[in-house]
Amino acid sequence: MRICVISKMDGRGGGASVVASQLAERYRIQGHDVTHLNLGSGRESHPYPEWNNLVGKLKAREARRGYRDHNPFELVSAKFRSIPDEFDVVHLHDMSTVLSHAAINWLSARIPVVWTIHDCSPFTAGCLYPGSCERFTATCGNCPQHRSWPLSSKYDRTHALHTRRKKLRSSDVFFTAPSNWMIEMYRKAGWPAGRIQHVSNGVDLETFRPRDRSKLRAKYGIAPEAGPLFLFSAGWLHDSRKGAIEAVNLVRALSDLNAQLILVGRYSDEAALIFQDVDFTHFGFVKSDIERGEIYALCDGTLLFSKEENAPLIALESLAVGTPIFGYSSGGIGEIVTSGECGFVAKPTEMKEIMAAARSMMIGEKHQALCAAARRRAEEFYNYDDISRDYLALLGRLMRERK
Repeated sequence: MRICVISKMDGRGGGASVVASQLAERYRIQGHDVTHLNLGSGRESHPYPEWNNLVGKLKAREARRGYRDHNPFELVSAKFRSIPDEFDVVHLHDMSTVLSHAAINWLSARIPVVWTIHDCSPFTAGCLYPGSCERFTATCGNCPQHRSWPLSSKYDRTHALHTRRKKLRSSDVFFTAPSNWMIEMYRKAGWPAGRIQHVSNGVDLETFRPRDRSKLRAKYGIAPEAGPLFLFSAGWLHDSRKGAIEAVNLVRALSDLNAQLILVGRYSDEAALIFQDVDFTHFGFVKSDIERGEIYALCDGTLLFSKEENAPLIALESLAVGTPIFGYSSGGIGEIVTSGECGFVAKPTEMKEIMAAARSMMIGEKHQALCAAARRRAEEFYNYDDISRDYLALLGRLMRERK
């Protein structure tokens, strides 16, 4: 097959773009002709290179007016319009600020399109996670997030944005999601249940693998007498959706064990206030997969207290390095973590139970068993080779159905 993968960035972009990059590479390994278009790899790999500056300016102007990703400016590009002639199928990933729904609709009328949902923006007016707001189940408007990215404008155009976006429901786009929770959100929004399929995210099992924790502690300057190390990672460490306060509370509760935090992500004045009363080591925003794999393997547990989550890569990467996960079962986290086997997750109302589990599971053979089970789960369910074959079967089927 001639496959066009489109994402916001290449593998350096994190999250959804990592998934796109990894899948593109495995499609190539399995003998397919693959082009990965994204905004971060230069002219040759840009989805609309000859009009990049103009399209970027038009998108920015419209975003300031509240019309984020509303108009299909991408269609001025001959390269973008040539995609249906040059490829057999298109696989989309994180499309916020990349392609409008109108442009995706144009593509889907001419070529099979699979869109992997990494957040809720495909079926909302643009917000990544709606929180307690349920306007997306009808038609958005009076949006509580309209001043937040990607809806960062003083004008609330979410009614117009959502009205136009819902036209994609009657298109030929086929969706996938890496969590059943996200599929339920998609269906809740009124999108067609027969045009979505569950396909897991994956993890690079070679880069993210178990390592000798004592050697890693020495390498990264962690004192031998330090107690259990708990990883907390977020793009911005103060992000309320990621649960920094809960992470601090758990480490405080285990202060008698000399528990400490390992922080990965961007620090800020707000983060300084949150973490001021606990011992931590901050590694910054780590782009290198190899370094991140070592840092994750250094830790004795990963803390995931997200209020809403799809299928976070940190969960898969933690399992792959053999680091158990503790936190909330929100969204897709409860689907990834088998509670009591490779960590412990529970409802936000059960924080005391999570703390007790973290305390009891950090000791001796019990912890070793958790670590081994975490790695086994990653190998069994999140191997990119298996996941890429699932996608290739889907892409091939959609091609055959279109002929």
